Amino acid sequence: MKKLSLIAIVILFAPALFAQSNSSLELSVDYSYFRAAQNTFIPNFSLNGGGASIAYFFNKHIGIHADFQDYGSHSLNFSVPAQSAPCSGLADCPISVKSNSFTYTAGPIVRFHVKRVQPFVEIMFGGAHDSSYAKIFNACLNQGGCVNLSKQPNNNAFAWILGGGMDIPFKEHIFFRPIQVDYVHTSFGDSLTNVHTSQSNFRYLGGIVIKF
Repeated sequence: MKKLSLIAIVILFAPALFAQSNSSLELSVDYSYFRAAQNTFIPNFSLNGGGASIAYFFNKHIGIHADFQDYGSHSLNFSVPAQSAPCSGLADCPISVKSNSFTYTAGPIVRFHVKRVQPFVEIMFGGAHDSSYAKIFNACLNQGGCVNLSKQPNNNAFAWILGGGMDIPFKEHIFFRPIQVDYVHTSFGDSLTNVHTSQSNFRYLGGIVIKF
């Protein structure tokens, strides 16, 4: 709730901050689908959530963009194969955790004007939060058959995003964003395997944009 309240405050008061200038401002709210690729014994998983973003354009094409996405809580249920690196016992190690995830990033954005469509590209840097890794660590530790437990994974990691999309006018100042596709790189260290310390993820967003 605190994260959503902060986003709401930004959306409500940002237009007033720029009302006295000739700056171009965009506010958006969206649905977000996130596909997390693990490349370890942890299975890939998908998240559904939403968020908001704000973009300030210095001129017709170049601006700065801040994005906040919250995926709420999600559950992971899987089994680690017996006699594998993280599960040295004779029986599979069942894992069941409930976690929460969100991202917060900012960076440059470039938009174009192609007839009535406005495509854009962006690169953003910031952080990601996902409590899955620490909770999987604890669940594996409680099994009593785990090895290579160097330290508990951090719930927070560096993240960068590269992607783009397009906006289509709907009414005056209101645009429809049917698609935004992003590559999301996160750096959650996996102390269970000591092999993969980053993840290459996919993200789709779609929503409504208000342009001032």
